Amino acid sequence: MSKRLFTILLALSLLPDISVFAQTIPDMSGDVISVNAKQAQDVLDGKYGDINGKTIHFTEDITETLELARPTSYEGSQTKYYNHVNSGLETDPTPWSENISTIINVHSRYVRNLENVTFTAAEGVEIYGMKHIAGHQHTSGFDYVRNVSTGNGVTYYQDSGLKNIKFSGLTFQKGFQSTYYPMKNTDNEVKNLTFENCTFLGNKDNMKDTSFTGVKMLTEQEYYKDITVQNCTFNDYFQAVYIGGIDGVTLKNNTIDNTTHNAFALQSNQNHAKGNILIQENYISNVSDRVIRFNGIADNANITIQNNVMLNCGDDQKEMIKGQIIGTDTTISLENNYWDGETGETAVKGAFQAPSATGINGGTFKKEILLEYCADSFVPQQNEDGTYGAVRHMKQLLRLNL
Repeated sequence: MSKRLFTILLALSLLPDISVFAQTIPDMSGDVISVNAKQAQDVLDGKYGDINGKTIHFTEDITETLELARPTSYEGSQTKYYNHVNSGLETDPTPWSENISTIINVHSRYVRNLENVTFTAAEGVEIYGMKHIAGHQHTSGFDYVRNVSTGNGVTYYQDSGLKNIKFSGLTFQKGFQSTYYPMKNTDNEVKNLTFENCTFLGNKDNMKDTSFTGVKMLTEQEYYKDITVQNCTFNDYFQAVYIGGIDGVTLKNNTIDNTTHNAFALQSNQNHAKGNILIQENYISNVSDRVIRFNGIADNANITIQNNVMLNCGDDQKEMIKGQIIGTDTTISLENNYWDGETGETAVKGAFQAPSATGINGGTFKKEILLEYCADSFVPQQNEDGTYGAVRHMKQLLRLNL
């Protein structure tokens, strides 16, 4: 073997395996993108292409908090910006790819929307947490569009929207958090978010931390619109679901055990809960404060709280539902809940009127329903899908006789 040939072969042997590179770049060609832990944030940031309309399938445990709709300089993120000096806030945003070098102002504004995305995971995979941020970013951090550290005179406004996002079958160690303070003239929204069949593991050691909430969403300037949490399980949290500023929410068929504070809090100092609010068929136990807490309810809202089981719940007075302010022309139904043996007058106080009917008369619960939870003339029933509910006694007898 010649010395030159030996040198060439040696050089080739030292090159990285092409298959290693292939493993680091996810296949973006299909509707479902399989993502490992190292790829996860880069995929969400648009490094490998646009993810709108895709399903992101996590194949490994994610030990960091992933940020959704984060503005970046990647073309796949479709981030747009306003430079406050050159274009102002009222002009059309310009794609970053055409004018990235002109982003000079410390008050630049970035706009990114994430739409029609579903998040799933392989069996057994756990995700530490996810977050979403919209607002003024001026403390110590990083600007992923200009790729510079924030602070020291570098700041930006981040308008990040989430529309039609589904979290399906995920297991969270902590959960999902959103802080939503966009610019006043933004057309971005956080709308149609669905958490379905998710498990929120929680942690007993962190339950006194007010930020340790399974689904926590906070805005005072805008509203979260049409949020759904259904068929999920929450264990060991400060609160299970907290939404400050809500216009339309469904909290249904969830199992919640052990919270330091409320199970569900729909509270805002400025933006009172409005729209259609459905809290139904939840099995809730060991809540050390009220189960459901409103600060205020806006005019013309439609509130339905029915067929919920509440065990070992309530504050020192066994109060389980509290609403301080209720607007005019608001429809409210608190009928047919099991209040852990308490009367409706004890369980419901504040601006609400006590319900006339107690005990569940239907429902789809993950846990078994006992006879004592049921309304008069109703008995427990196991459904064909393995869930539990209640049916009228006579119908149950006829079914058994058949």
